[in-house]
Amino acid sequence: MDFSSMLILLCTTLFTIKNATAKISTMDYKPNGDNTLLYQPGYELIMHLDQDTFDDTVFEKDRKHSFVIEFYADWCGHCRSFAPAYREFASDVRSWRNVTQVATMNCADIYNKDICKANKITTFPTMKYFARDSKSAKDGIDVDADSSSSAEELRQMVAKQILDDYEKGKYEEWSMFPYVKDKADLQKELKKADHVVYFFEEAGDNATAGAEFILDMYPYRKEFVSRRVESDSELAKDLKISSFPYVAVYEKDNEKPIFSQEYSGNDTLNEILEKLSPKTTTEAPLATTTRKYDLIDCESNPDKCANLYYTSESDMLKAVHYALRDEVIRPNEIIKGDNFTNLLNFVNLLIDNFPTETSGEPKRARRYSRNSQPTTLKNSEHAIEIFTDLKSWLEEKNNTMTADEWLEKFKEIDDAKDNPFTEKETWQHCKGTGPEFRGYTCGLWTTFHTLIVHANLNNKDKKSDPMEPLKVIQGWVRSFFGCKPCKTHFLEMTEKTYKMDKEKIKTSEDAVLYLWNAHNIVNKRLHGKPETEDPQFLKYQFPPEFLCKDCQKSDDKFDDKKVMEFLNKYYTKIKPVKK
Repeated sequence: MDFSSMLILLCTTLFTIKNATAKISTMDYKPNGDNTLLYQPGYELIMHLDQDTFDDTVFEKDRKHSFVIEFYADWCGHCRSFAPAYREFASDVRSWRNVTQVATMNCADIYNKDICKANKITTFPTMKYFARDSKSAKDGIDVDADSSSSAEELRQMVAKQILDDYEKGKYEEWSMFPYVKDKADLQKELKKADHVVYFFEEAGDNATAGAEFILDMYPYRKEFVSRRVESDSELAKDLKISSFPYVAVYEKDNEKPIFSQEYSGNDTLNEILEKLSPKTTTEAPLATTTRKYDLIDCESNPDKCANLYYTSESDMLKAVHYALRDEVIRPNEIIKGDNFTNLLNFVNLLIDNFPTETSGEPKRARRYSRNSQPTTLKNSEHAIEIFTDLKSWLEEKNNTMTADEWLEKFKEIDDAKDNPFTEKETWQHCKGTGPEFRGYTCGLWTTFHTLIVHANLNNKDKKSDPMEPLKVIQGWVRSFFGCKPCKTHFLEMTEKTYKMDKEKIKTSEDAVLYLWNAHNIVNKRLHGKPETEDPQFLKYQFPPEFLCKDCQKSDDKFDDKKVMEFLNKYYTKIKPVKK
């Protein structure tokens, strides 16, 4: 065998091995990882991707379709708000599947960090379109969707991307997209097909209705032709069309339409399909069901409800682990400048104020009680050791490091301290009634409140700047919090609408009450939104009466003194990690 033959054989063998080991996702595929999923594999018309399947699936050679992918974080409230629209969109465009595939990926799962990093996912939710000829993550095109986008708006955005994709690739399978020019085109098509369906629209850069219609009709392309026609065409003038969009159905060898009317969406589409009776069948839309929960009525069972509320060491450790590891490595490959400073300040705040003991009373009150003995929080003690080692390492880095360096050092120190964090444990107080509720954001808020309460209790000499702990939290949110709309709302509130300033915060007690008030402002804004409000843990003005009867005055306003007493007790009486 000569050299060239050997080279060909080697290349063929390597190609065969690669194909044999390629892992392509399917509609039933359940992705690897530990985190909760916002969508159900095998039930919803959404393909799940993960670290193992992303590249082989999205960049599969010679594929005939594109991909539209939502990158989300399961804990992100705005991702949860967006999920119903994305779910509806996926069901609504089920007939587009041979042109574009709807998929999703959970970037909150550390298992997927490399793929999410390659796609430059820094905030959630993020939606990207991958054209048919995409070969790597850098080819992904941002889709201008956010948590407020409707399913109809998503249809329009993706249809526009598909049209752009066709203009670049001129794929033969997508040859139905160009506008019909004149009667001659109609005559040609009527000789080849039994039926021709024309969609008349006013053309323009943002015209997508015709493309959406063509995509809706795509499953029937072997039975009849569907095309777009511009509103100023000769065909439109012959039909004396005065209002657009408009649709007309022609029969073989007959230039007069057998059906024509103004187009009004699915009703008109169904009329056309009923008239043409295609043999091709498509999937029915998914039936939506409302999940039923076994809930405790807090008005009739206040004591049972009160038992659901407590500060959990496990929840805080789980939240801090994610905040320091996953959140920090996501936004930038290089952590420097303000981001580096904000991280170091946050680590310092944890060292100084993350609690390592629990009691039914604040530290100051224990001095007057013989029977009140603190219980050591062993996991938190080890966590403080980790924070301290991380601080020492950061101070040697000259205000710059790579995300990979941070991840490697974090893991090294975590392993050396016997992994005190509870990242693989289930949420305790922060466990939602369903998997789509509460979790990380609950744990993060709990941690923030606990840090500020303990900063106040530790500020015995009253010499510390009372605003400093709040500013540190604000800095971490600005640099690292992954939910973009949540971050925007938080910063707008603390910088403008409920500004964090010296008029409101003169003492460390004021700092405790400021964060409490700020959280209630957030609760008020989010109350009544079923996509994100846990039916068992409603967005009350905290604390509700079943937790603190004396905290509210008769005029429905809170008594700051009583609230302060409650917060001190609530965030110092900490439930230890279960052994």
